Amino acid sequence: MPLSPQAVRILKAWRTNAGDSPRVFPSSRKDRPHIARAQKAIERTVAASEVEFRGHDLRRNSASLMVGAGVPRLVVSTILNHVETGVTAVYDRHSYDLEKRAFLDFWGKRLNQIVSGKRSRVLASAARA
Repeated sequence: MPLSPQAVRILKAWRTNAGDSPRVFPSSRKDRPHIARAQKAIERTVAASEVEFRGHDLRRNSASLMVGAGVPRLVVSTILNHVETGVTAVYDRHSYDLEKRAFLDFWGKRLNQIVSGKRSRVLASAARA
């Protein structure tokens, strides 16, 4: 899965806390899933922000905002790693990697706009190109 430069920067920062583990979200217990570390990061963010949310809330909001910004729903579906069903899915074996890369880069820039409060007409029209 391609990642935006913003996501890579965040993961590299989190990686420094992983010690000698090859994983970004390592577990100190062998029987515990590594994703538990990501859940702990979400719990710390909720506590610090005093805004209640779950990991799936982030997926839902991101998907809704991407589609609203002009990212095609099929590309959002592949970014979310949803499995398409139906006859077309049987024949369509395209990976959508180039589309995912382009729209995740767009989405990273859009998130920067949201966080900074600055808007750009060029970026707003980029998703519709």
